[in-house]
Amino acid sequence: MKLKLIITILLISITAVSAFNLDLGYNWLISKGSNGNYGDIQSTVFSALALKQTGAVSQAEASLSYLKTLEDSSGCYPKGNCNIKDTALVALLMHEFGEDTAKIEDYLNKAQSTALAGGNWWLQVITEAEGICKISYVKNAQSQEISVDVKKGEFPGCTGTPSPKFFDLDRCLEPGLLSQNPSIDFDVNCNAIPNSLISLVYQSGNTFTIIDEASSSRATLKVNNGCFGRASKQPCDLDSSLFANWALFRINSLVNTLPWIEGNYDPNNVIQNALLYDITRKQNYLDNLKRLQRNDGSFNGLVYDTSLAVLALKQGTAADELTRATEWLKKQQKTDGSWNSNNLQTSVALYAAFGETGNLNLPACTNGIRDGDEAGVDCGGSFCGPCSAPISVCGNGICEADEDSFSCRQDCEQQNACVVDGVCDVANNEDSGNCNTDCFCGDGICDNIENLRESCSQDCGKNEAEAICGNDVREGTEQCDGVDDLNCPGSCNLACQCEEKGSGFPWWFVLLLLVLIGATIFYFKHKKGGKGEEKKTEAKSFLPQQTYYQQRTYNAPSQPRQSEKKSVIESALDKSIEEAKKLFKRQ
Repeated sequence: MKLKLIITILLISITAVSAFNLDLGYNWLISKGSNGNYGDIQSTVFSALALKQTGAVSQAEASLSYLKTLEDSSGCYPKGNCNIKDTALVALLMHEFGEDTAKIEDYLNKAQSTALAGGNWWLQVITEAEGICKISYVKNAQSQEISVDVKKGEFPGCTGTPSPKFFDLDRCLEPGLLSQNPSIDFDVNCNAIPNSLISLVYQSGNTFTIIDEASSSRATLKVNNGCFGRASKQPCDLDSSLFANWALFRINSLVNTLPWIEGNYDPNNVIQNALLYDITRKQNYLDNLKRLQRNDGSFNGLVYDTSLAVLALKQGTAADELTRATEWLKKQQKTDGSWNSNNLQTSVALYAAFGETGNLNLPACTNGIRDGDEAGVDCGGSFCGPCSAPISVCGNGICEADEDSFSCRQDCEQQNACVVDGVCDVANNEDSGNCNTDCFCGDGICDNIENLRESCSQDCGKNEAEAICGNDVREGTEQCDGVDDLNCPGSCNLACQCEEKGSGFPWWFVLLLLVLIGATIFYFKHKKGGKGEEKKTEAKSFLPQQTYYQQRTYNAPSQPRQSEKKSVIESALDKSIEEAKKLFKRQ
């Protein structure tokens, strides 16, 4: 029985340790960025997408700024080693921030390779009439126009096609036209043929797909006959083409290599089916995904594959598959919040699977604002720790941690309205800076100002010995310190104490006078011990002053004789020292 209980407790403990924690995942990811860099472009883009999606916009912007430093003069990424996949992903992130992607799109359009070997492109004109269609296009910056005869939907002027109702755009206009141009626009004008319909058809194997069609007798048809290699103009690469097309689709670009991808994809590849379904919403890709899901809910047992599958499953009717995949991902999260301590896996999981449900509770160090004396992500670093100095801007409409209603009334007075009720309500931002009637040192509550400035060890448990007079921060037993003179504006003395206005003598004058008197008495006290009549006379003339001073020190005093009377000078000194005593008692 005891063994069973122990096992149960252990199982409960393990479950508690491995509990899914979304905030922990995001904060782990934030901690791995170095000025926005997450190690490589793909990881950096997905990290920024995940963080922006959950509200950590400042961190996402840092990644975008970092990526911009990698731009090549031609508009591709990264400079010196441009590749298609990275370039397209940067365009996706820029689009998320509303930035112009025209330069990247132009680069990608020109970087395509032709892919005609994967299929054929046909023009179809549906009509029962006869007439001429004019087909215009641009080749090598020169406009071209060709007239084509059409008779009841057939093209008698171009023979050798599978059907006379299909016009071969690669061969019938001019040989190798599409083979030399991976992307080309055709202006088809059949206005001379009444009641005609125009369509663009792509054939891959035995499959014919209507790519575009017009309900009028004139249309602009775009033939996307290209693919992407790993780099510009290189041989077709499925992974590069797929990710580039997915990113371009999401930014609503006209650059499109989808026909070649669909003619060459692997129906047993999770990532290819996931991204193709996200782009096209065609049921066959979703059906393939469902078929490829494992019994444990994962796809290939991999975080990356499963996350991208979840991205697609969210778009279709696959509630059960989505739930099982998501639950599997939750179980794979490590105790530090990451997925396999890997930036890419963690960022893709957060972006694809959990981004829409994210409600990130950022710690002060990662909230996008440099609060108080921190030096973490908000300060350009990658960890939370003290900054060399706080940064705040009075007048920016934000009551920052090192501001209060006295130091920056315009930012803090409205936010920190004091409700005088005898209770220091720190939950409503009352503190000793904006509500000193309710909040003060000794009230038993460590308010924000006391904690920030370490000004009340009685409430906050700070070490009074750490107080430094002269650093403009009220600490320990200090009543004030330079500009931090809220308790006594304009009356903070050099000992960091509040000087009472209207006293008989300035504190520094009284202190200097006491030092001079002490030095004088010390001098004559020692001379009294010598021999000679002259020395005795000098000692006797200063005896009342010496005796008076001794009565006010902690040295063993000698008592004055009752018969001795104080001179006018002694009385004045007595009054000055009384003033000094009152002053130091107040301090």
